[in-house]
Parts: sequence; structure tokens; C-alpha cells
Amino acid sequence: MDKHNHEALPSAIVIIVGQWDRGQEVKIQNNLGASTSIEGEYYILNVPPGEYSIEARIVGYQTEKKQRVVVNIDRTTQLNFSLSSDAVNLQEVVVVASGEGIRKDVAYSAKGISVEEISAAPQVRLKDLLTNEVGIEQDAYGV
Repeated sequence: MDKHNHEALPSAIVIIVGQWDRGQEVKIQNNLGASTSIEGEYYILNVPPGEYSIEARIVGYQTEKKQRVVVNIDRTTQLNFSLSSDAVNLQEVVVVASGEGIRKDVAYSAKGISVEEISAAPQVRLKDLLTNEVGIEQDAYGV
């Protein structure tokens, strides 16, 4: 739930991130977890008994981690999280287009073949090189 207004946070991710062994937290590679419902409820099934570290995450909120949560066999462990909102700082992403754009004066598909592609091709004749391109077909006479 939201820490300030106590409203449910749907689609938050609750995930087991570590297991405690002899007083040390060991990161878990095959994370078990669940997503919260519209009411903010979640269930993580088939968790073996033990002590775990569990995190709750959602965009726009600070991640909250609870450590040394005990899970017993054949018992449901209830664990509630109260997440504080957090300013989301995203870095600017600049996409620069390269190459030729869509030509509006051409009503067909065209593909160019560079000198490097021709030199690297195993075919000796230009005709053989072209017949390997998409959309180029030979007729019954090989033309």
C-alpha cells in the first residue's frame, strides 16, 4: 500500500531476492514472486521453508526490503509493505536516424548492393548474385 494515503498499489512486484543461511544473506538466482492485484494483495506459492529477504517494487515508489522473513511449512506468512512515493528521474534518450528515409516518389521496393557485398559474394556472375536476392526470380529459361 501507499505509505501516505494507505491506498492499494496494484501491479506492484513482490519478489524473494535472498535466502538466509547461517546468518548470511545469499542472493537467489531463480526469483520467486508475484504481482499485486487491484486490491494490493499477492500470493507467492511453493516457497520452501526458510528465512528470506523479500522486496516490493513499483515505478514511482521507493523499493522496500524486508529481511529474515520466516516461512514455515504448510503455513501462510502474511507480509505487508508500505511504499513511499519517489520522484522518478529519467535520463534523456536521443535517437538519431541514419540512412535514407522513406521515398515517397517510389512505388516499389528497392534494395541496393554495395561493392563490398559483391566482392564478398561467392558468385562470379552478377546474374547469379541477383538471383539470390529476395524478389528476384528466374523464369523457365534461366533469365
